[in-house]
Amino acid sequence: MAGFDDYDTDGFYDEMFLPDGVPRPEAALLAQLISSLPDGEMNRRQQAAERALLHMGITFNVYGDFDHRLAGRATPLDQQSVRRLG
Repeated sequence: MAGFDDYDTDGFYDEMFLPDGVPRPEAALLAQLISSLPDGEMNRRQQAAERALLHMGITFNVYGDFDHRLAGRATPLDQQSVRRLG
């Protein structure tokens, strides 16, 4: 899939892709949308999101030891939510 050709899960669990690199069924539409974006668009959207968080005063800090196992996992998006992202 264009845009993810070099992506390798390196044997770790990935919420979006199966170990063979194929998007999980619930993430297929999102992967297709991301792959269809023009060059640089993901970076522009990421920067816009970061600016919006900063302007809203939302910041994230992790102090001391962080146990990543306690962090929440992403939940599957329904197709209607993914379409709104486009």
